[in-house]
Amino acid sequence: MSKLYSLGLLPNKGRKDIDNNNDDAEEEEGVCDLIIIITIIIIIIIIVIKIIIITIIVVIIIIIIIKKKKNSNHNNDKDDDDDDDDDDDDDSDDYDDDSDDDESV
Repeated sequence: MSKLYSLGLLPNKGRKDIDNNNDDAEEEEGVCDLIIIITIIIIIIIIVIKIIIITIIVVIIIIIIIKKKKNSNHNNDKDDDDDDDDDDDDDSDDYDDDSDDDESV
């Protein structure tokens, strides 16, 4: 009979002891589940932070590349405009010089 009590097969002290031990085991399982859930949440947060950092770095690199291309295009355009302006100035000087010659004659 004592063996049956100790195994918890009879509804007396043995079962109460086993139930108390099971409660402790359930609490430990709850704590383990909580630790697993917290760990998964932390891993997800780390992955999200890494994705955000990588995205920011890629956007910064793209912005730098676009600015370099715009600057090189603007510099080329400015150089072309300057050359055109110089040509226009030379033509206007030639015209003025010709008109001065005509007046003197």
